[in-house]
Amino acid sequence: LPTLVNFYSLLPLPTLDNFCSMLPLAALVDFCSL
Repeated sequence: LPTLVNFYSLLPLPTLDNFCSMLPLAALVDFCSL
C-alpha cells in the first residue's frame, strides 16, 4: 500500500491543507492538523 504522503500526492488538489479542509469528518481534519 502507498504511504499517506503518496496517497495525498495523487489527489488533484494543490495542497494537503486544502484537502484536509474539505474532509467532512472532524477526526480526519484533526489528523491532518497534527
